[in-house]
This record gives sequence, C-alpha cells and structure tokens, in this order.
Amino acid sequence: MKKYQIRSRICPSCGYSMNPPSSDRCDRCGKVFRLGGSIFRYAGVLFIAVFVFAGGFLMYEKMADIVANARAGGKTNVPTISGRARNGHALGETSGKKGNGFIGSIQKYWEARVSAMTAKLFSAKPKPSPRKAPKTIPQYSRQRAGEITDMVFIESGTVLIGAVKPKTPDELPAEMVFLDAFFIDINEVTVSSFSACVEAGACLEIPIGEDCNGGTEEALYSANCVTWENAKAFCVWAGKRLPTEAEWEKAARNGTQTGYFFGETPEDLPDYAWYKGNSGGKLQQTGLKEPSENGLYDIYGNVWEWTGEWYKNDYAAAESPSTDGRTRKVLRGGGAHDAPVQLRSASRRLSLADEASVDYGFRCAADLVE
Repeated sequence: MKKYQIRSRICPSCGYSMNPPSSDRCDRCGKVFRLGGSIFRYAGVLFIAVFVFAGGFLMYEKMADIVANARAGGKTNVPTISGRARNGHALGETSGKKGNGFIGSIQKYWEARVSAMTAKLFSAKPKPSPRKAPKTIPQYSRQRAGEITDMVFIESGTVLIGAVKPKTPDELPAEMVFLDAFFIDINEVTVSSFSACVEAGACLEIPIGEDCNGGTEEALYSANCVTWENAKAFCVWAGKRLPTEAEWEKAARNGTQTGYFFGETPEDLPDYAWYKGNSGGKLQQTGLKEPSENGLYDIYGNVWEWTGEWYKNDYAAAESPSTDGRTRKVLRGGGAHDAPVQLRSASRRLSLADEASVDYGFRCAADLVE
C-alpha cells in the first residue's frame, strides 16, 4: 500500500522533531504514519456538514411556503417543499414530486421534520396573554351616595376656613367660603389598598423598614412614606383625586368653627385620634378610634394627609391648585408624633412634593357626578 508523506516536522507519536521531513517514518521511534484514517474522518465531517446545510436550506424553503400561504390566506401546513424554479414551480407553489437518491432522502427527512413542527405550531390554540382587567372608574353620584361604603358624601355649602384663634400666621385669614358637594374617603389609604396600585404598576412601592408601613403584616395600617406624587398617582388610579385644603377642612370641621370638631380644647382628643400623647411614638392601625360625627376615621392624627394644594403662607381657601413655581404642598390633620395643637382643623404643614416621611399619608376625594 502506498505511504503518504507526513506534512509536519513533529512526530505525532513521540514528539521528535524531524527536520527536514524526509519520509513518513519517524527516525526516533520508527513508527510509520498513514493518513487514511484522517481522510475518512474528514470525509465524515464533510458529509454531515452537507447533510445539515441541505436540510437547513430545504427547511428555509418550507418556511417560506408557510409564510407565503399564510399571507395569501391559505393553509399553513404545506405538505411538500416548493423550489425556486425547481421542477417548474416558483416560490410559494408546492411540488408533489420528490427527488431520488441522496438528495431525495434528505428532502423526505427534513420535510417530515418541518411538517411535524409546523403542525404542532399552528394546530395548538394560542394561550391568551395575561392582562389585568381595566379598572372601572367609579361614578360618584348623589343617587349612589348611600351605596358607596368607602367614602362619605359632603354636601355643598359654606364653611369657615382658617382659624378664629390662630396659632400660626398661615392659618389666617379666617373666612366663610362656598364649596360644591364632594366625596371623601372614610379612612386613610391603607397599605393593603396601596399595594394593589403597586401591583397594577400605577404606584411606586413603599419602602420596608425604618418605620415605613410597607410590609404585609401592616396591611391595615395607613400607607406612609408616600410622596405627594405617589399619593396623587394612587388617587388617579382609583378614579379619584386628592382633596383640596378647603375640602379637607370642611370634612374635618363638619360644620363647626371651634379648634376641633368636638370642641375648642383637646380633652376629648384621645377618643378620636392617635397623637404624641397616646400613640407610643408609632403609627397605629386605621379605624380603631371613634369616627367624627360625619363618619370619618383618623381625620386627626396618625399621619399627616396630603392635599392637592400648593402652599401659600397666607391661607386663601378658594384658591385652586396651580403650578406657578411654588414647590411645596400642604398636609393637614397632624400625626402620631405631634402635640394636640398640631391636630386642630386649621393646622397646616408644608413639604416638598417629592419628599416622603414616616408621618406622611393621605386619603382621596372625588367629585360629585350629577
């Protein structure tokens, strides 16, 4: 048998350097090398490459037929492979005749594979993509006032806004103003309610820890550590809005002109509110104290509540929210860390709209739809 000359200077068996390579026999170990085994290996690799390439090409044409028929409104499970001007058929047509020999076997194999794949792909019913049901925007009408269980209806009318006996200059002037009817939440927005807004992607998540009520064990506590923007986002998502300062004070006063809705002095405050004197220095679960006469819980204390107003140092009750460059918003009602004087109906607090605090929460209001 003819021997093939080695094309390397290094003996593959012992690593001896053959310089120059005069024959296919190693001068050191005497082993003779033949390239027949390598030739068969290379031929096998080449055969597999041709098989895969041909199959891929035929699969491409098969998928081209599927796409063409689908666009034309035909069936997607094309039974045979079309050819580009092969056997007299153009792209998009089908051929019922298969080739013979090696190419024909490749065609049959890949056609069977593609047909099975496309049958499985197009016969199965597509699963509907999970979507959250659109939130129904509630309609707060006078007729439904008795049916709405999470809000209190506040009749239209005049109310005293500001303090007759002010503690700070920004509680002036005290004046009578007229407000249209509106609805306001019975409770401060809880962690449970706020979490639903977070899951819907409409609100930012409340931080957990550092006295922020973001954990599941605090579901019935007031949602705190909430910025004005996040509070507004929740109310909009719920089909509501933040109350104006005047609306919040009208709801808190319930027709009174005294420091608190129950009187001028804070003797009865522990019955209605969580504040510095009884909270133990931390926020409490909502709805545990007595409600006001119009049915509002925690209108005083627990958390300061965001309103929709920009802050002005001279209180103008009839002013609507504006964007004239003022950057601070108004909170009302006092919190669990505050003295009784800060829980009065006319007491105000200001804060940056993007600032969050353990003392900041909110409740929403809604317009009356006639």
